[in-house]
Amino acid sequence: MDYSKMSDEELLSLVNLGDKAATDVFYKRFGPLVTGIARKFYLYGADIADLTQEGMIGIFKAVKSYDASKGKLKNYLAACIKNQILDAVRSANAKGNSPLNSALSLSVWVDGEDIGDNIESDELTPLDTLIENEGRHDFLTMLHSKLNDTETEILKGFLGGDSYKIIASNCGVSEKKVDNTISKIKKLAKKVNA
Repeated sequence: MDYSKMSDEELLSLVNLGDKAATDVFYKRFGPLVTGIARKFYLYGADIADLTQEGMIGIFKAVKSYDASKGKLKNYLAACIKNQILDAVRSANAKGNSPLNSALSLSVWVDGEDIGDNIESDELTPLDTLIENEGRHDFLTMLHSKLNDTETEILKGFLGGDSYKIIASNCGVSEKKVDNTISKIKKLAKKVNA
C-alpha cells in the first residue's frame, strides 16, 4: 500500500484504525508543519525540540477529535498544534515560572498576512528533516513499547483534555496514578529529545 499517494483524510482514517505504517507516514507528513509553527514561538529555557514536542501532542489530540464536516484537516491540525503550544506556555506560566517561561508569538498580522511566515522558512534543511524524523519515530516507537494498556488509556484521556478525576474514573485507577503516568510520559519525552 502506497501511503504517500493517499490524501490526508484517507491516511487519517488508517491512523485511527491503528495502522502503524500509516501513523509513521502521517507524522512525517505533518512534521514540517509542526516545526514551522513551533519556530514562531519562543519559550525561555526551552528549545525548538521542546516546542515541537508540544506540537506533536497537538497533532495526537487532533487525530482523535477531527471532524471532516468542520473544515480541512491541515487547518485543524495547525490550530491544534498552535493551541497545544500556547497551552504549554500558559501552564508553565501558571506554575509560577513566568520569568523563566515567557513565550512570544512571532505571528503578527499586517495587511492580512502573517509576517511570522517571512522570518524563517517553514521548510526544513536536510539535517533538520533527518533529526525531526528520527526524533518523531523514536518518540512514537518508545511510547508504544514503554506504556502498558492502562497507561496508554491515561495518555489518550489526557490528550483528549479530560481531567485527572475523569481519567482516573474511566481507567479504574487513582488520580495519583494518573499524575504519575503523565509525569512518566513527560520524562520519556525528554529522554527522546535529549
